[in-house]
Amino acid sequence: MLRPLSIGEMLDRAVTLSVRYFVPLFTIWALFAVPLSVFQFYGSGDQTQLLDNILRGAMHGVGSRSNGLSSLFYVPQVFNGYTVAFWTFMLFGTPLASTAIMTATDEAYVTGNTPAMIAAYRVGAKHWLAFFGILLIWLAFMALAFVGLSIAAVVVNFAAPLAAHTAKSALTVFLIGILLVAGVGLAGAILCSLAAQIGFYTQLIEDRGVLQSVSSGVRRVFGKSAGRSIRLGAASAAIWAAFLIFSGGLQVLALEAFHSSAAAAAVGALFTIALAIFANAVTLVYYYDIRIRTEGLDLQLALRPGETVSV
Repeated sequence: MLRPLSIGEMLDRAVTLSVRYFVPLFTIWALFAVPLSVFQFYGSGDQTQLLDNILRGAMHGVGSRSNGLSSLFYVPQVFNGYTVAFWTFMLFGTPLASTAIMTATDEAYVTGNTPAMIAAYRVGAKHWLAFFGILLIWLAFMALAFVGLSIAAVVVNFAAPLAAHTAKSALTVFLIGILLVAGVGLAGAILCSLAAQIGFYTQLIEDRGVLQSVSSGVRRVFGKSAGRSIRLGAASAAIWAAFLIFSGGLQVLALEAFHSSAAAAAVGALFTIALAIFANAVTLVYYYDIRIRTEGLDLQLALRPGETVSV
């Protein structure tokens, strides 16, 4: 039944949607994620070595050398043809794959039909340019936001001694300032991430232009729904964090069991795909919830008997 949902109900629907249509959604995203993981594995530092370093450090200690702790986080850097392929595929392939999985997720949620990979990628090809434009806008904004937060942190660092009379009070002012900057950055990251995803769904479902989709995503997330956006984003982030911790643990087990960084990387890739499926489901359910609460979408769809939410 199409109606306003609580945060818990939205997460429940997202989980149900992800589980019920896991195989077709997994196939659609894997077509992009598997080659990307291969390019990353051969074109970047062996990230599984980081897990191995930490595990061995925990078991045997980091040693007494001054660089003992830093050695835990050392990963040799690599730059080759696979590195170029990774970043190229990431930049140009993400809009296509994102459109495909969003199309499939929307079809499954609204109609209850099992999505088809070829049909989803056909829609992806149609919307690729618009999604690429939205992606570039948000990448530029995130770069500016990072610069702004970095400047704010520098200002706090230099202003703290001037605003206090003692070293202890200066440290207190510094910590408060840094926590405020971090809090603003975290809340902004949650809202901007949701706004970007809502903008993508806006372009896909409502077929709006690039700038209209971006502005609509910002308006819908930062407007009356800002509080709910932060709560949903925080709840989703907690789930994602637990998911990633569990994934990291399994990668360590795979590394120890098979003594193969490829096996650990494969486990990480599988969990990355599952996480992408869940993230898209959460965003889609929230997209419809926002439109129901603020735009009366449920009343509009009631006039179209063929369009019902099956979950």
